[in-house]
Amino acid sequence: MATDKTLYSCSHQTFYIVAQKGFISCLEQLETFAAYKASYTSQYVQQHLNSIKEAETMKTVSDLNQYIARAKFALENSIALCRLNWMKLKGYINTLATADQRYFAYIEAGGDFYAKSAKTWTPMKELLLKSTAYLKKNEGALLLNNNMPLAFATTYINDNKNCNALKDQYEKLRSSKGVSVQEKIKAGNAIYKALIDLFTDGQCLFPDQPALKKQFIFRQVLRMVEGGRLG
Repeated sequence: MATDKTLYSCSHQTFYIVAQKGFISCLEQLETFAAYKASYTSQYVQQHLNSIKEAETMKTVSDLNQYIARAKFALENSIALCRLNWMKLKGYINTLATADQRYFAYIEAGGDFYAKSAKTWTPMKELLLKSTAYLKKNEGALLLNNNMPLAFATTYINDNKNCNALKDQYEKLRSSKGVSVQEKIKAGNAIYKALIDLFTDGQCLFPDQPALKKQFIFRQVLRMVEGGRLG
């Protein structure tokens, strides 16, 4: 089976920006384009802008696996941090509560989920939920006599929120379906062909207007995107 190659020499991400700029330039000059060819409509331009966005969000299987690995690493670090935070909270509880009160305070703060929270998410979720509720309820008492630092509660709650967010992100990535490299290349090449047709028409429409014409020359737009100037 023949292997498709990209029709553009720049990176996918750079090309998407070039293509987006090209179709936006067409939209800005839509009256002229539409007078030349009736196929140029706002719907036509929007369709291609949507195609660019869809191609940009396409993740190859290889890329997706890398994203999942990074998300898992970030989640594991967040879980470790939140469990460490809970042990600090336990220390503040020890100072606040009497010996016969501590067990019940630990339970209220989610302590019965602590041991299993390192291995599975359900007890970790309960630990985050219960400890956050306990901290909000007892923050005033925990702050007495310089026991718990003033900023601890805010940091604790924010770390817990971040952990939940990272879990959601990880699961979203795991449920995503990656595409093959060839599918991504085909999507990009289809956009490129439409873009070049557009640029060809743009150069015909503005032969004596250099500033406008440059907006429809691929290498000129690419130069601008890569850090040069349109000219």
